Amino acid sequence: MNPLTDSTPRLFAPSHATTATAIGGPLAGAVVMAANYRKLARPSASVSAILSGALASATLVIMAWKMPPHSSGLFVVALYTGGLHVLARWLQGSAFDAHIAAGGTAHSAWRAAGVGLGCLALTFLAVALALFTVPPSWLPAE
Repeated sequence: MNPLTDSTPRLFAPSHATTATAIGGPLAGAVVMAANYRKLARPSASVSAILSGALASATLVIMAWKMPPHSSGLFVVALYTGGLHVLARWLQGSAFDAHIAAGGTAHSAWRAAGVGLGCLALTFLAVALALFTVPPSWLPAE
């Protein structure tokens, strides 16, 4: 048994942030990154990650609302997922690599997928609540 592994928390790999983002949008990737920041004793960076992810997700929902009916959203998904992968690697890649080199362990990719599914459900719920609470004049004409 490795004492370093037992006392060191597990971290998400940058690729796990990509997985979560592909499933649940920018909020999910931000939640994964925020979990790492908390375990790396950077609480303010954790809060910033969550707020940035929520803002990015809200922006994407508005963009999706305004997109032409026959446009492909797949390009947008690929763009923000790739962007978050680069960001996660840039912001947390060296800390994750050092953690693994020191004998630390990583979370399962399945956990990141679960975060993605949870954030996807939360996003759908938020959009549904918004659709039921906004005045009809705010909704697009059919």
